[in-house]
Amino acid sequence: MKSVRFILAALILLAVSACADKPAWQGTYNYEAMLGENVADDAIIIEYALSISGNECSLQIEGYQVSESILCTTREDNDHLTVSFKSYADGSVKNIYDVAVYTVGGTLFSFSYDNNRLLTIWGELIPDESLPQKGVYFLKK
Repeated sequence: MKSVRFILAALILLAVSACADKPAWQGTYNYEAMLGENVADDAIIIEYALSISGNECSLQIEGYQVSESILCTTREDNDHLTVSFKSYADGSVKNIYDVAVYTVGGTLFSFSYDNNRLLTIWGELIPDESLPQKGVYFLKK
């Protein structure tokens, strides 16, 4: 009987510790992309602000020749979070130029942790093709 209690207690502790290791994704994340200079030597900077609440999120993209407000959804899988396109803030799935840049339900990017570093893995959204697909980009506020 004591061995059964011991095994049960060990399983409960294992389950609690597994839950403790799970990242808390709620909150605000920022990324400032410095993409060089234009021909007039002006800095090309684009700021990304991601706000996550529950399984919903919003992504503001502001900067050099861009101003977008995107509604998105999130999906957790252990220590991995996927951010998927839902629509633009006005409910449309096309941008202001009437172009469907992202697929509804398509992965914009995802997050994971590696040695306490927040890694971004770009999907349909990538600030610049010269950037590595995976790296430390967003910082949690």
